[in-house]
Amino acid sequence: MRTFFAFMLALLAALAPARAASWKDPNFDEAFKTYELIVVAKITKAAPTETQVEIVRVLAGEVKPGDAVTILRAPAEAQLEAFPSPTVGSTRLIVARKHPQEAGKYAASSDTYWSFEVEADRAFLPIRDPFTRAHVAVADLEVLIRHLRGSDKAAAEAFADEMAKRLATVPAQTDVVAELETQLFTLEVLHLTGSAKQFDAALPLLKSSHLQVRWSCARALRTTGGEKAVAPLLEALKTEKAPQVQTAIGYALVQLAPKTGREVLLQVIPTASSESLRLGRGLMPTVANTLPAPRAMLIAALMKMDGQAGGVTELLAKAEEYWKSVAGGPEKK
Repeated sequence: MRTFFAFMLALLAALAPARAASWKDPNFDEAFKTYELIVVAKITKAAPTETQVEIVRVLAGEVKPGDAVTILRAPAEAQLEAFPSPTVGSTRLIVARKHPQEAGKYAASSDTYWSFEVEADRAFLPIRDPFTRAHVAVADLEVLIRHLRGSDKAAAEAFADEMAKRLATVPAQTDVVAELETQLFTLEVLHLTGSAKQFDAALPLLKSSHLQVRWSCARALRTTGGEKAVAPLLEALKTEKAPQVQTAIGYALVQLAPKTGREVLLQVIPTASSESLRLGRGLMPTVANTLPAPRAMLIAALMKMDGQAGGVTELLAKAEEYWKSVAGGPEKK
């Protein structure tokens, strides 16, 4: 049986060849919190410069079912060599911005981030970074978008509770693609809208055999666990080898700023990679989304533990200089 990660790689590898230029696609929370048009729509016309659709279901935007909408192609600097034109008559999830010059029209942010497959009321879309994709029920996506855009806190917590209950129905260790997709989406929901009530439901997935699940779990534990998350995150860091997960744990520790765990960081930092992580390398070579190097993020976490002030960006910029002071002082080893 293919692993979930292999499943996603095979799908992404089928994308069209791209230009030498590069761009960054939005992460899930950026696009689904802010983009002005998020709809399920039927493609009525597809051309290299624009796509026309008929709205079927509105998830966000100042439109209604039955409206005809035009989506213009992304700017030239965010175009593939071959336009990935959707099939006329197909149903797609459209994620687009208002066009800055042409009133009433919308624009794709890039050729790789604007139109996603919908089948049987499930969309196949990026749910964290632009490369981690999963099938998600459109109804669940609609509820999540509503919460991300400011619905009442009680409703958001109720939705997170419901998703955590679903998580409990899936074995923590699984290779079934549908179950892994449930884990990923649920963990991202908990990361975005969760509370302390869902911490216990998320915690077992920190030991998943799939790095994508562990990565999202570290994010969810930061949101739901607070101080309770520190000990399991540090314990996981002792044996974690995936750079993406190391960076996610490091970021969680920066945000949580614990007072304990310094010895774990001192043990892990020397062997952590110092290279920033370009996501999707070899699959979408023109999409230049990156993660900070695990080493730098873990040093930033150490700086927070040591009482250093500053946000993530500021700490990352000073990380290597700070590490030299720590590693060079025998009293701090």
